[in-house]
Amino acid sequence: MVLFDFKSDKHFVASSDKTTLKVYELTNPTTVNPSSIGKNHWKEVATITARDQDQSNDNGDDPSAEEEEEEEESYDGLMFFDGHGRIEGREALTKLAQHLTRLQLRVSPQGFCFQDVTGLGEHKEFGFHYLRLNDLFNWPYHGVRMPGIATWRRLVLEYSVPKGEKKRSSTAGGGVSKKKYEELKKMVEERDEKILKLREEMEEQMEEQDWEMERLKRERGKHATELRELKKRTGKEMRQLREEMEERDSEIEKLKEESEKHEQELRDLEKKNDKELRKMPKKKDGELETLKREKDEEVEDKIDELETLRREKDEELKKLRDEVKNLKRGSSKKQEDGAAAASGGAGDQKAGKMTTVDSDEWHRLKKDEAEMREEVAKKDEALRKIMNEKDAESQQLRIEKEEMMKANAAETKKLRDQLSQLPRELEQRRKQSWIQTAATKLVPLTKQNDQIITSARRAVPPDTWSLSSELNFRTGSGATKTIGGLRGQPTRMAA
Repeated sequence: MVLFDFKSDKHFVASSDKTTLKVYELTNPTTVNPSSIGKNHWKEVATITARDQDQSNDNGDDPSAEEEEEEEESYDGLMFFDGHGRIEGREALTKLAQHLTRLQLRVSPQGFCFQDVTGLGEHKEFGFHYLRLNDLFNWPYHGVRMPGIATWRRLVLEYSVPKGEKKRSSTAGGGVSKKKYEELKKMVEERDEKILKLREEMEEQMEEQDWEMERLKRERGKHATELRELKKRTGKEMRQLREEMEERDSEIEKLKEESEKHEQELRDLEKKNDKELRKMPKKKDGELETLKREKDEEVEDKIDELETLRREKDEELKKLRDEVKNLKRGSSKKQEDGAAAASGGAGDQKAGKMTTVDSDEWHRLKKDEAEMREEVAKKDEALRKIMNEKDAESQQLRIEKEEMMKANAAETKKLRDQLSQLPRELEQRRKQSWIQTAATKLVPLTKQNDQIITSARRAVPPDTWSLSSELNFRTGSGATKTIGGLRGQPTRMAA
């Protein structure tokens, strides 16, 4: 995107079609009469249109170099005072073009304006013949900040006669009428200027008021819409919040009921556990002993069974070996007899048949012996496995017993600690139960119908009490009370 550097006092911007901005340069302002500036005093140097970013100028030329060229250049926006303000984009440029067309102005960067007093109806371009004195254009309305720099004034455009020109001389007596004419003309011009200025100021004020009213109407409509949406959304959210609060209240009530129920169950469970804990050590020891004894008996029965089976297999194996040996001896003897009687044909055939039968029997016995050994090896493996399982179970039982003993020891220690604190608590309670007076002390004797019956006795310092003191109460008519464990003799007093 290429921006035109709009900072020279000679540059003015205007628009005649409400869409395109054109930048003009005022030629030789010091030699031009401000009241007679026309079309020939302006030079068009740039055209500014709102283009898409992909259609922007890609030539990469420097903007300052483009200003020096005689041809008209096209830009995408205006840049003020070395980047202090920018007007770019289709919406901002269209807004500025409409504003300038409506006011019929050419505006400098500092805000000074030329206005066309002839109108735009019969002209395609501006024909300016009038300079508005000290008329600043409202650049901040378009988002441009005016920096504190020296502004261009009308004195810069003050008319001066070029060198070489001579003023025309007037006839005698004509100077007075001409002077009066000039004065009247000046008065008329001043009056016209004031009228035009007032009219333009009123138009500008009315335009600004119209813009402000439109803006306020849009904002009011927008705010009203937002307020309706906010009320609608807020009402919906409030209903949801009320429903959620009701649901949470009901959930809290349910949780309270469940909590009370769980607390009651927990108290009951604690009471039950306390009773079971008192019985647990003996019960656990008995269960462990019984379980261990049953396991030992079961393992011993399995071991005895395997030993019996092993002995039976050993006996069978021994018998098979004896049979094999006998068969070997018989077969060798028969082979010798067969060799001696080799001449007899029938005898030889019979001996050969017997030798074949003995050899088959020997192989069968060998096979039975191998199967027997394999079965014995399997039994040995099963026996080793059972022994390993027994050792593992024994180890587990030993660990469980140790853990149980540790837990019982901790529980026993806790109970002993509580028991060791009981005498001190009892002593403290006994001390607090005595009501001290100047000469006597009331001793709690018994309790009947929610009333404590006391008896009076001599005041005894609390430091004379013993931790092993005992209170023996005897009720009935003429009941007496014996307090033991105190210094001195026991005191008997009437109830």
